[in-house]
Amino acid sequence: MMSKLPAITKEELLARLAVAPGGADLADLNLSGLQLSNINLRRAKLHRVDLTLTVLAHADLIRSKISQCNSSWG
Repeated sequence: MMSKLPAITKEELLARLAVAPGGADLADLNLSGLQLSNINLRRAKLHRVDLTLTVLAHADLIRSKISQCNSSWG
């Protein structure tokens, strides 16, 4: 499922975050391989997002969000 998600560039991601500072909707995207360690994703909605090989600054926070999403699906 994750490999079929549309890929997004870092520039496109930054544009989405700038337009929606209160919480960008990043659902159903492939963020695989992006260097995001200096980008704040705390309010972003990350449902069904591929984060394979993605470098994150707030990895514990992201893991927590993913766990919450996974538990709501099951």
